[in-house]
Amino acid sequence: MAPEILFRLEMLAGDVAALRSKLILLVGSPRAGKTALLYSNGTRTASELSRFGQENCEMTAKLVG
Repeated sequence: MAPEILFRLEMLAGDVAALRSKLILLVGSPRAGKTALLYSNGTRTASELSRFGQENCEMTAKLVG
């Protein structure tokens, strides 16, 4: 994992925390390394992670739509 990307994520997470928010939505292409990035950051910061995969998104879309 590129250190500069992990550093940037940590900075953004700090900004979000300052707003008293607990949700970060990370969006990108398949196999871009999103999950690895979040797990790397979670390990370094002892953050709790929740995964919302495609199945959950499809279910939510059905409930909302």
